[in-house]
Amino acid sequence: METNIISHIAIVVKDINKTAKHYSELFGIPMPEIIYESKETGCCSEYFGKLVNCSYEIAFMRFGIMVLELIHPCSEENVWKDYFDRHGEGVHHIGFNIRDDKNIKFLEDNGMAIVQKTENKMGMNYYFDSNASLGVMIELCQKPQK
Repeated sequence: METNIISHIAIVVKDINKTAKHYSELFGIPMPEIIYESKETGCCSEYFGKLVNCSYEIAFMRFGIMVLELIHPCSEENVWKDYFDRHGEGVHHIGFNIRDDKNIKFLEDNGMAIVQKTENKMGMNYYFDSNASLGVMIELCQKPQK
């Protein structure tokens, strides 16, 4: 893969406000903004090739150069809700920033299928079925072209 810099680690949580508050207090960092994303806010998701009405809450907490992403799924059909239903709270994915589609093709060529695509204000996000080979899902994040 052309990138090997992890941009974030994401944890699926039951109560994003409570969890963010605990991290904030424990590590002495600012309480993050909790962002709600849905079709109404311009978020568009495709889950296993089907357009779905995906909604979720998300928060970003900076720890030096690393970002911890907290995600609370608010709708049924998405990768975060599936994970939560099977495992409860926990590490869901490792995210990498990409500039072009080369890394997407690379992962697909290595047997990792895209299970969800989500477009929002921050760009396009691709979630890959990499659990069997890597033990965790991989997300590739592509910021909008300027």
